[in-house]
Amino acid sequence: MTHNARNLRRLEVLDMEEKAMTFPGEATPCVIKPEQFDTIKTVYDAVTAEEWFTPSSRRREQFAAYLMEAYRNGLTDPFELKTLGRAAARERFAIH
Repeated sequence: MTHNARNLRRLEVLDMEEKAMTFPGEATPCVIKPEQFDTIKTVYDAVTAEEWFTPSSRRREQFAAYLMEAYRNGLTDPFELKTLGRAAARERFAIH
C-alpha cells in the first residue's frame, strides 16, 4: 500500500468515526443536554452509592467519564445505562 493510499484510508476511518459521534437531533456532536445529563447523574448516583463502590475521587471521576462516553455512544436508555454501568463498575471500580 502506498503512502498516499494509507493516508486516504486514515482519512476514511476518521470520517467514519466522526459520523459515528454525530447524534440525530443534536445541534453539535458530543453536547449533552441538561435532561440527558440528569439521566447520567441519576445512574452515577445510584451506582456510586453502592457499598462496594470505591471511595476514590479519581476512580469516581473515571466512572463518570465512562457513563458519559457510553451515553454519547448511544446507550441512552436509563435502565440499560444503569445495568451496564453497574456491571462495569463491579468489574473496574469495586473495592477489592
